[in-house]
Amino acid sequence: MNTKEPVLIAAATFLIIIGAYIAVPIGPVPIVLTNFFVILVGLILGWKKATIAVLTYIILGALGLPLFSNGRGGLGVLLGLTGGFIIGFIPLAFISGLVQKRSVLVKFIAIITGSVILYSIGIPWAIHVYNTTIAPSNGKELWRIGTALKYTAIPFLIPDLIKIIAAISISKLVAPTIKPFIESRDE
Repeated sequence: MNTKEPVLIAAATFLIIIGAYIAVPIGPVPIVLTNFFVILVGLILGWKKATIAVLTYIILGALGLPLFSNGRGGLGVLLGLTGGFIIGFIPLAFISGLVQKRSVLVKFIAIITGSVILYSIGIPWAIHVYNTTIAPSNGKELWRIGTALKYTAIPFLIPDLIKIIAAISISKLVAPTIKPFIESRDE
């Protein structure tokens, strides 16, 4: 095993953590840069390192470190309203890393697909959590798909599109510079 690999994974995990701390609260689910860094890490480091970095982020956060948006941590966050979106970072990292060496168009289409998968995990999860824990305890109306989309998807579509384009653009600039470090092997 390359001794640089754990350092790269730790650095990638750190970037993902930074992304979680850059949050704009707009409702039950904040706009964060976590997915931007998940995509960027995948495009630069490839699927294996990116997926390990995301898993590390999720495990450390689940263990209680305040790594998720708004400095939250613990298993309760994963089981809460945003937990499905956090879990959705795993396929997003994997897919972003799979297309690391492909054309810009292939990257864009693949990352849009990865984002759709993320939403496909996050939205039903949020509906379930809201309808089984939040609404009953507060006497609120249950979420249907339209309400869930209003709070967990629609406000994020344009920002996510911007983050995807930015991650692809930045990866094209950064990847050639750090490629020798990433691909070199220790003897």
